[in-house]
Amino acid sequence: MQLKIDMPRPVHDQELERWKAVKFPVPKLADYGFSEPNKILQKEFYTYAKEDNFNALFGLLSDKLEHVSSEEVLNVIFKHVAASGNSLLHVAASHGGEGVTQLLCHHFPLLITRKNFLGDNALHLAARAGRFDTIQNLVKHVKIHHKTLELASLLRMKNNKGNTPLHDAVIKGCQEVACFLVYEDLEVSYHKNKEDKSPLYLAVESCDEEMIASLIKAMSEGDLEKLADGKPDIMLPEDKKGGNLLHLAASMGFLFGARLLVSRCPVAASQRNDEGNLPIHVACQKGHLEVVRELLTYWFDPMDFINEKGQNILHVAAESGQRKIVDEILRNRDLEALTNEKDYDGNTPLHLAAMYGRPEIVQALVSDKRVDKRIVNNEKLKPSDVVAKLLQGGRFEAPNSDGMNKLIDTKHEDDAARGVWNKSQDVEVRKMVIRLSLTSILTMI
Repeated sequence: MQLKIDMPRPVHDQELERWKAVKFPVPKLADYGFSEPNKILQKEFYTYAKEDNFNALFGLLSDKLEHVSSEEVLNVIFKHVAASGNSLLHVAASHGGEGVTQLLCHHFPLLITRKNFLGDNALHLAARAGRFDTIQNLVKHVKIHHKTLELASLLRMKNNKGNTPLHDAVIKGCQEVACFLVYEDLEVSYHKNKEDKSPLYLAVESCDEEMIASLIKAMSEGDLEKLADGKPDIMLPEDKKGGNLLHLAASMGFLFGARLLVSRCPVAASQRNDEGNLPIHVACQKGHLEVVRELLTYWFDPMDFINEKGQNILHVAAESGQRKIVDEILRNRDLEALTNEKDYDGNTPLHLAAMYGRPEIVQALVSDKRVDKRIVNNEKLKPSDVVAKLLQGGRFEAPNSDGMNKLIDTKHEDDAARGVWNKSQDVEVRKMVIRLSLTSILTMI
């Protein structure tokens, strides 16, 4: 067994150049570009590739050439794989074997696009392992020497999960690798995988502050504006609400991400999702107070942030039952104009809080002397009339059944009561609880 001996760098480089000058058989694309594996890789080949012992590995291949045909040597390179389907290049790249990687790319460039049984090429494995130097070598080789492969095609190759190497780098938190890949090809940063998630989406979703900061720093202002301007690749995949990355950060309460995104690309704050909501509306719906405060600093006129229903942030917070947001808005004198504003149906925040069964919100609003309890909506109904109509008609599902069915959370604070509610399948019990909640609201207004 040959032992790997660490060489001084000049000697290492000389040895690499010596092996590059050695003639090995040239594979034809038709014969080996898409050939199927047919044999398990011998342990010594695997070990030499893993340990970056390129002298031993290429010495072994050179010896083979003296005793077997060129075809058999090429079979070892292209058709002999590890149990996972990894070629010698996969093995070297995943373990950071710079020397073996360089020589395999030099003599057998078709290996660069070879995939293992999971659909990974060598770049996927190097990215996942954070092998920055190896990735640089692979990219450099493709740029300089590869005549038939465009770099963008390699960087955008997807595995069986639909992940590009950039997806894998982001998932594993390999910032240096991720930034390098974005620098080489911005477009790949918003290519989606099979879960409909782009690398940028994954960075925000994971609340990885350093990763999202690094990726955004690598982009120009123009690139960020393109992303905010409705690129389909960055829409919210799990609910198809069509938001940008700022919508996502707002929905998760990811303050650092929201702050960074809006500071680098203010236009993102004025983009609406498919529900017609701005990022600040989404933050209000979810009750993320710090994000709401941050986004408020980017608006000069509070009347500007209206969704497609004509609702301001107090409407949205009241409808969603977000007490902290409602209290914050009521305390802010700069937002006083929102208090009695009507949406396109003529409903004020108080109308919506009553309509959607939000006793805490109703209490907060009616306790504020600026709130007008007698304003009527387009149906000529005051907030109290809305509740009375619901009670009289027995319409206990209300416009938003999800909101109404969560009334138990505002009426019963203890876990036991919530448990009874969640387990109950009795429609009459549900109706009774909702009736009690609406009745309590009616007494307030």
